[in-house]
Parts: sequence; C-alpha cells; structure tokens
Amino acid sequence: MKGTIQAALLAVMLAVPGIVSAKQIEQWIYRDSQYSVITKQLNDVRMVGEYTAYQAANIIARTLYAEARSDGVEDGFMPVASVIYNRANGKKEDFAKACLKKWQFSCWNGMTDVERTPAGFKIKIPASVNKSRMNLKLWRSCLAIASEMLAGSFKPVTNANSYYATSMKKPPSWGKELTDVVVFGGHKFGYLKQHAKFI
Repeated sequence: MKGTIQAALLAVMLAVPGIVSAKQIEQWIYRDSQYSVITKQLNDVRMVGEYTAYQAANIIARTLYAEARSDGVEDGFMPVASVIYNRANGKKEDFAKACLKKWQFSCWNGMTDVERTPAGFKIKIPASVNKSRMNLKLWRSCLAIASEMLAGSFKPVTNANSYYATSMKKPPSWGKELTDVVVFGGHKFGYLKQHAKFI
C-alpha cells in the first residue's frame, strides 16, 4: 500500500489542471519503473515559494489529516484548509509557511526550527494511513485538497483564520475575540481581528 500512496502524492503534485490529470499521471507512474527519478527531477525545479511542490503538498496534507481527520472532508478538511488559505492571504507560496509557523497548528509542535526549513523538512506519510482503507481514503482527500490549493482552484468555505476544539474544558483566552463564528464538526471557527501575524 505504501507505493500506492507515494504514487498518488506524486500524481497529484505533477498534475496540471486542464492539461493532464492526476489519474493519467498515476497510470504513467505504474507503467514506468523509473518514475521516482523522473518525478524527483521535475519536482526539483517546481517550487512553490521556498518549498518544492512535493514538500508543500505534504505539509498541507499532513496538517489537514492531523488536525481534522475525525471530522472528514466537509466538516474537517475543508474548514481547516480555509484557515490555512486565509492565514496566507490566499498566496499559495505561503501555505506551507502558514502551516509550519511555530505554535499555530498543534500537529507540528514537536518540530525543531531546522526541521521546519525547506532544507530540513522531511516528507512523510502518517503511519496511520497504512492501517485502514478509510484512512487511505481520507489521506487521498487531503492530497486532493492540497493539490487544489496549490493549483489555485481552492474555494474557502469560511473566512476564519483561527479555530479550537469544542471538546476543550476551557476554551483558549482568544476564543472570546472570535467573530463570524461557525462550528464545523468538533471545532469552533472564527476570525481574529487582533492577532499576531500568521506568517
């Protein structure tokens, strides 16, 4: 299953909207045993801001998967992707930076400063993806959303730039400052007017 996931990620990132689809590239990948060499060469010259397209897709997908897997696509991944989008002011070059900024998304809290840099960042697939077909399906949804965001075709579902889990015993202090509040799944989303820059 691991090869399938890697192939799917490569296919998503090498797809060019309106010209060649991820499905078509995935078929090419399975026919060509040298796909990893070919895609690495292509990826080396395809940058999205400071990160390669491959890194940026992995960063976005892992953020979505870790932060909102239990809420699924509509109530989880889409609203969290919207927060990433809004924090970066819709600039695809800044999506990865918005995800990796210290203390913004808890899934990245254990990373060192070096691991956050383009040179130090390691592409990984969450271990739980390999444990069930459902998780694989959710991971592919994360990759598809990441691809939309990097292709410029993503449409935010909220203007929120912050959120927190409704299951928290005590909401964060800034929770009272949220405006345009909406609940998706197990999270409360809203807009913070007075807040530190996200990037």
